[in-house]
Amino acid sequence: MKKSSVLLLLIMFIITSAACSINNKAAGRESGQETTGSITLQTSKSQITNNTVTEAADIPSDSKTETKSSPKTVSTAYEITGESHTEKNVKINYPQIKNFHDSQLQKDINEAIKSEALKVLNYFDSNLNGLTLEIDYDITWKGTNLLSIQFSGFANVEGAAHPSNYFYTANINLINCKKIRLDDYLVIDKNFLDKISNGEFILPEASIINKDIIIDQMNIFNDEEKILSFKNADSIENVGTKSQSDIFSFFTEGYLGISIVVGHAAGDHAEFLVKLKDMESNFKTQAEVWEVITEIPREQGAGANANSKPVNDEPKMPEFVKDGLKVLKDQSFYVEFESFGKVWFITSELSDGALYKLCFYLLDEKGNILYTLPEFYGNQWSTVEEFKAVAFKDADNDGLKDVIIIADYITGIGPTGAEPFSVAGVYLQKDKEFISNPDLDEQINKKGQNETIDMVMKFLKSLEIQ
Repeated sequence: MKKSSVLLLLIMFIITSAACSINNKAAGRESGQETTGSITLQTSKSQITNNTVTEAADIPSDSKTETKSSPKTVSTAYEITGESHTEKNVKINYPQIKNFHDSQLQKDINEAIKSEALKVLNYFDSNLNGLTLEIDYDITWKGTNLLSIQFSGFANVEGAAHPSNYFYTANINLINCKKIRLDDYLVIDKNFLDKISNGEFILPEASIINKDIIIDQMNIFNDEEKILSFKNADSIENVGTKSQSDIFSFFTEGYLGISIVVGHAAGDHAEFLVKLKDMESNFKTQAEVWEVITEIPREQGAGANANSKPVNDEPKMPEFVKDGLKVLKDQSFYVEFESFGKVWFITSELSDGALYKLCFYLLDEKGNILYTLPEFYGNQWSTVEEFKAVAFKDADNDGLKDVIIIADYITGIGPTGAEPFSVAGVYLQKDKEFISNPDLDEQINKKGQNETIDMVMKFLKSLEIQ
């Protein structure tokens, strides 16, 4: 009887212990960990399959038996919300994620995003005196394991000759909260540089520059200098050090985006897109971040991503000859307008002796004039001194691209007649035509909101024009 009772108690103890062990392992998987004795194994290996993540725990190297945890599906349905940092005349908008599958990871990711957003302050004195800074953001890739963010805006420092435009990015690894830099996954060598120097890239749809500006800027430096700058890319924390590089990268469906510094007249920064499939020979496929990068399709349209950006694969600019006109090729662009389709927007100067005024046309790919835009507001002054910028943005919230122009003029009269001053003007797209509104243009210029495209757009948005 005693032996039977002991045996029965032993059997019940074994069953109870096994049940506890099973429950403990299940709890470990639910928290992203698997517990074996006193060793905690972080689940760090991921396999991306149709918007699910299959995770497996790492096994210690001294383990003699190969074992794997059960697959776990993680929801990719997280949302993006906006937050702002305000201090004196500084306002920096940045994204935050919510409803992420892991609340602690969500907190860490949001802290990393905010930290990257605020690093633009490294460009300025810490006391922020005399600084006006406005930064907004755009999501170019929202994926399971990767979030790619563009930050852009303008800054005006008291006493500076003009406001400056700023652009930087943050590519956040959603598995470990770390920032992904260009050098983490791409071999930066002459093969990579040649693709850019040879024009093997395309421009974002909303670009206000053309390829020649980017190629010319790249050719200022020798290969060694360019390689070093690209290797130091995505490091805004290095501003003010010998490792500073104002090159930044981002992702969108099918493309690697790169931003470089250009002259103020061209906007201070310029972005271009390189096809991911053209970069395959330069990818570091053994890199730690490689499996994160692979979630981005190699072709635009090969995967669904609501935040991917369209691109503008432009044909060669047609020859355009008209008496007295000089085409400004670096300020002429291939763009798609809703009322006209894909056309060439031509910026030109018309000379009258020593005086010049601006003229704008829409051409088809054969060089035929499809439309002549109305007289530019700035032409009421004596002569244009320098063309500064053109942008194609929806200024009146009607879903149609409008045209914003900024140029420097001089009056040629009196003691200040040779001093240039900025003039901005807007053409609103309306049913197969562009409308010029002199009263609106006068408001922009009288209020001094005419130095940069961002300044003009913010002023127009505040007016809520129709």
